[in-house]
Formats: sequence, C-alpha cells, structure tokens
Amino acid sequence: MSSQKYSIMGSKYSFIQHMLLSLLGAFIRYFPKPKLQRKQPRYKVKGDGRFYGLLRNGAVVLPCNNDWIWSLTPTLVGFRQGDYFGIYSALEARVIYAPELVAAIPFFKEQDACNRKRMTQARFKFKNKLFVETKAYMESHMGLLWQGDRLFVKGPSGVLVVYRWGEVREYQGENPALAAYKLDQLCLYEDTNKQVKKSQLKAFPFLTRVDEEIAGQRTFRALSPQNFRYSATSNPVKVKAALTESKWLETECKKFNYHAIPAGIKEKFLSHLSHYFKCSKNEWLVEVLIYITWCHANGYVRYDAQGYCTLHPLYALQPEIAERIRCVTTLYVTHELDALEYLLYLPSSINSYLEVLAQQN
Repeated sequence: MSSQKYSIMGSKYSFIQHMLLSLLGAFIRYFPKPKLQRKQPRYKVKGDGRFYGLLRNGAVVLPCNNDWIWSLTPTLVGFRQGDYFGIYSALEARVIYAPELVAAIPFFKEQDACNRKRMTQARFKFKNKLFVETKAYMESHMGLLWQGDRLFVKGPSGVLVVYRWGEVREYQGENPALAAYKLDQLCLYEDTNKQVKKSQLKAFPFLTRVDEEIAGQRTFRALSPQNFRYSATSNPVKVKAALTESKWLETECKKFNYHAIPAGIKEKFLSHLSHYFKCSKNEWLVEVLIYITWCHANGYVRYDAQGYCTLHPLYALQPEIAERIRCVTTLYVTHELDALEYLLYLPSSINSYLEVLAQQN
C-alpha cells in the first residue's frame, strides 16, 4: 500500500517538474536572453579656460591647443584653431580633416555713435546706416549656416559638404567655382533689434575710398628704415603757387623741431606705437608719425570730401618720404594718432607744449 502511494506521489512530482520545465523553455523561447551591447566610448571636453582638448575614455584624442570644440553632428566634432577648424570623427576615432577649413566669417555691426568721429576702422554703408566689420566664428551661428541637412565649408582643396547624419563629401555640384564664390561672399550682420542675420559682402560697400584703403592696410607694418629730414619747400615761388591753387587760409607758421619735443611726450608716442610695430627698429617711422600728428594738432592739414588729408604745402614731406609712405591719411588712421593730437599742440604765445605745462602746474 505504501509503495503504491509513493509511486503515485512520485509520478505526481514528475509531472509538475515536467510542466515547470516546459514553462521555462517557453519563456526562454519567447523572451530570449538580451545580447550584450558594446559599451559606447565616453567623450569629454577638457580645458584650462583658454584652450580646449578632447578626451575619449580618459585618453587624449585632441590636445589642449584649440580655441573651441563643439558638436557638428552627433558623430562629428569640430575643433577650431584661430580662423580655421578641423573635424574629428567619433565613429572612426580619428581626425578626418586637419584644422584647415575656414571658420571665420565677416561680421558687420552698426558703428557706435560715440566713435563716429574717430575713423579707426573701415566703414561700410548698408540700408542708410554705417557699419564696421568685425569677425565671427561658425560655432556660434550654426543655426544660420546649415542649409537643410547640409553645411557647406571651404577648405584648401575646395568646397566640402557636411551632412547631418555624419558624412563629409567633396562638393560634386555642377559649378564648384560658384559654390566657392558664395562661401567667399557669406557674411553676418546685426540688425537694429540685435538679431544676427545672413547677407553677402557685396551688400556692404565701402563708405569712401579711404575706408577701402584702411581695410587693405590693416596688416600694415613698418616699412624698411631710412634716414630722412623734414624741411619746408625752399622755392618761395612754388610755395606761393601751391598756396593759391589749394586756397589755404592764412595760417600762422610754426617751426617743427623734433628734438625740442619733451621726452615725456615722446614716451607716450612710443608706448602707443609699440602696439603696431617695433619702435626701436623703426625710429624713422616714429618721427614721421609724430610729425604728421603735429601737423594735425596745429592745423596744417586739410581733408577733402572723400576723406583724404593733405598737408599744408609749407609742411609737405620730402618727395622721397612721401613716395614711400604713399598715403598720409591711411598712415594716420591705421595708427589711431588722433588720440595723441592734444600732446603736440604748440601755442605761439607760450611756445611750449601744453602737456608739459600741465605737468609743471
């Protein structure tokens, strides 16, 4: 009896075990074990407050020598050095384009009313307003630069197209020259509501010929040294003819003496001009700039309608110096000498520079 009982119970437990195993098999079949996913690399931007680099799982993939790092697409990273940027691919874990792609964009802002008398930057006209040109970088205005799913950039070998899905190709359009021209013409400007908008450079013409020269002379540096002397024109007949032709008003003639200018005033000029060139290697140019400023301070300069200045014929530079300088206006404006005019005003009644008198008192 008892053996029969154990036999029945054993078959009962065997049946339950079979059912549990069947259910477990069905569960595994309908809910398979998830595949192990590959761990995604972690990227981190690291910087010292001035330059930035990129880390991949703690290892340096972009050294800390970039002005900015930003995400072009979910898989492409842009890194800028100066006016140029490169592209790093997170999928390939390598730099696919060196920082040779153009990142700087001309940016026009309306000229500040308080600085309109000081023409230290080239001026442009747009919609009856005056603008000055500054510089912007593409990472700050990506929303304006994307054209649908494409971003056009210019490199040393031509135009490249960056796609939002992370692909970069060379431009394959029918007219690559036209695409490059459009990129060269691209600029940004700030409207009256401080909103940044896109435009073209041809929409911002120079206000005068002088402004055009200022823009071209911004990279002006000191010319090769050469000795020179200032001297008034020696022929009185030519002087009289020149005065009559230019219709100069009668002015009191003051004598310019470079060596009589106080050392304190010269030091201020040297401090100012050192931002533009090495004064110790270009002493002759320092003297030229001081002389031109002296002429402005004492009323021996006249400006025409186009913004060009002319020195009084009695104080004209020697021909060989004038030929090397080419344009007195550009030289004066690019070195921002109007800020130092007050130092060189020479009152005839006192025959001493006001800056020196102020220090004495």
